[in-house]
Amino acid sequence: NGADSDLDILFGTAANRTSILKYDISSIPSNQDILSANISFFITLNELDASSEGFNLSAHRVYPSYAWVENTINGNNRPQPGTNFNTTSSGKFRVFGGTGEPTGWKEIDLTSALQQDYAEGADNSSFIIQGLDKFGAPGDTDLISIASKENSNATRSDR
Repeated sequence: NGADSDLDILFGTAANRTSILKYDISSIPSNQDILSANISFFITLNELDASSEGFNLSAHRVYPSYAWVENTINGNNRPQPGTNFNTTSSGKFRVFGGTGEPTGWKEIDLTSALQQDYAEGADNSSFIIQGLDKFGAPGDTDLISIASKENSNATRSDR
């Protein structure tokens, strides 16, 4: 939902939940070389219990031809693998459990995906964040949440 303060990611055998992020790249002047593009986001909730369990999460480039609006996207009209987003990961990161169920900043290098969107003349660059694989024995309800731009703590908004 476009008004949610957190975006949820769940990677279970019975259910999965993904999140989609959009970045406005229309203000990048033409004929620029994009040397690097990283996204950072804050994990606000980590329900993984043991330090020996966790998820490898991946970011997948959503094709510019898939037009979506933040407040109307849902499980019924979400991008489909291969058709609307690249099934090859553009970047990966690991989330693990342990004492205090660690939260905090994570970063993904998405340079090549953003370069491709820019070269195609896209106004936005979008990414699906989803489970790639798991390690240890995380439960089917172990949820990971990341702060959205609507999060009331401005120091946690994705950038």
